[in-house]
Amino acid sequence: MNSEELQNDIKQNVVEINDFIASNMTISVPHLKEACYHLFGAGGKRVRPYIMRKAYEIFLPKDSKIVPIASAVEILHTFTLIHDDIMDQDAFRRGIPTVHVKWGKNVAILAGDVLHALVFSIIGESSLKPTIKAQLITDFSKSIIKICEGQAMDIQFESEPSVSVNQYINMVKLKTGELLSLAAKTGGIVANANPQIISSLGEFGVNYGIAFQMRDDILGMTADESEFGKPVGSDLRQGKKTFLTLYALENLTKTLATELVNLMTNRSTSPTDLSRGIALIKESGAIEAAEAKTEHYSQLALQNLSQLPQSSGREHLEKLVEFSLKREC
Repeated sequence: MNSEELQNDIKQNVVEINDFIASNMTISVPHLKEACYHLFGAGGKRVRPYIMRKAYEIFLPKDSKIVPIASAVEILHTFTLIHDDIMDQDAFRRGIPTVHVKWGKNVAILAGDVLHALVFSIIGESSLKPTIKAQLITDFSKSIIKICEGQAMDIQFESEPSVSVNQYINMVKLKTGELLSLAAKTGGIVANANPQIISSLGEFGVNYGIAFQMRDDILGMTADESEFGKPVGSDLRQGKKTFLTLYALENLTKTLATELVNLMTNRSTSPTDLSRGIALIKESGAIEAAEAKTEHYSQLALQNLSQLPQSSGREHLEKLVEFSLKREC
């Protein structure tokens, strides 16, 4: 399989997931419905449902049975994005205004709540066996708790004077890795895979999630803003602690580290200051260190996949890991 074939497969998945979500967005209040669907109409690769579908296809042929649950994991992801954007005060997501910017904070909170409820409505109304439904409701609920724990850590880090790189990675495991782990495991659960295989799928999701976030951190400082969908350096402007900023603070001279801290804590950072902050991060070697971490966790994810049966589904996931290493948006 080459990159073009993978991208075509991802695009087909996007169409099927979007169609299901649109047909199930049965909300009677027009502006609330628009707010709920807003981010779904703004692009995105639907990586989480794609992972779930390919995990399922490791064991069973491609069919539509997994589409509702795969859509549910994307809806879960989107409700967390809406609430995260409120907390982070982000003005743009996927290149368009965030939900709270367009409709206000109150409607954005409600939109997130509606999507949260829709996740479990879809699981409950699916054609899966009652025992599998019950397991998924439990698993999805536990994952939401872990994602919230990760977000709470991320917020707390903003006011913590000292955060280690290891603390940051542990936060990423919860905030980003957990949902990707849920997606992978759920594909195996719906396909009736054995517990050991499901565990390997879960570990794959966590390791892929960390690699994905590391790449995201790199793009947050280096990407083409028009492709990335949000302002480059926005994490630095908000004083958020990422792998790059933490690595820089640990490896710059005391004078330069103090300068970077001052830039991160100044919420009225000018474009010149922002450029200086990005230059300091690059000077520290943080970009290269993040690239090495991305490669490390990608290799761990591939090792997890090597424990699974050889199949088209596994090949697609392996190619996805390679593709994500090189993504530019």
